[in-house]
Amino acid sequence: MKTKYITFPIELCAGLLLLVTLQANCQSDYVATNAAKFPGITSSGGENLLGGGYVTNYIINSYPYTRIGGDGQGEEFQFYTARVISERKSVPEILPVEQDTNGNWGTPSDGLQLSLRFPQPTFVQTEMVPAHIILRNLKSTGRKWLRNALPDDGYQFTLKHGTNSVTWSRPQTQPVYGMTDAGSMNEHDPYRYVADPHTEGLTIVYLNRFFDLSQPGKYSLQVQIKVPATDGKSTTSVVSGTATFEIIEKSSP
Repeated sequence: MKTKYITFPIELCAGLLLLVTLQANCQSDYVATNAAKFPGITSSGGENLLGGGYVTNYIINSYPYTRIGGDGQGEEFQFYTARVISERKSVPEILPVEQDTNGNWGTPSDGLQLSLRFPQPTFVQTEMVPAHIILRNLKSTGRKWLRNALPDDGYQFTLKHGTNSVTWSRPQTQPVYGMTDAGSMNEHDPYRYVADPHTEGLTIVYLNRFFDLSQPGKYSLQVQIKVPATDGKSTTSVVSGTATFEIIEKSSP
């Protein structure tokens, strides 16, 4: 299975937004500031496709996405660009924690903060359950480190159902010779994650990959990830808050 990772700093790929092919990766020297300016759409040749240059839409003190990856990232990319750029809305997940009250944000750790949420509160038995994990860089300096790709993207998952608690994690695998920093890769391959200053990245992971979710009831999930500390000598664990969802019985036909 091939995994596509999408980065969309100051110039968004027209093919991603307008053709919805999600086949390309766009990169630039985008550096987010406290006043994030969302751009117009340009082609790879620099042609302005909307005719208006930069969209004069400022979201003060926001943490815009510069990366959307994982399972089903194409749909989320369309949803995000439609809300933020086309509709010019301040979506909760990119705003400061105090304005994203349902984000299940964990405590900041070494300048990083982790959120966990689900797109809906209930799922039917056998339905795929996507966990939306947001890793935010609170600092004005960038971070880079090597982490696993799908199915876990380097995260550890702790799921609780009733009195049962199960933790799933995978050791970090070794990089493939000649691996590039961006682009498509095979599932399980590690890649170099880039956390630009004052931005965040979204990873969508289907919990059905790791857990048996066939039993009805209420579930809770917490995720964490270990990253190299800024001192260059140790690691730091970034832990999310706890998010909940419910599995309901599938009705008979």
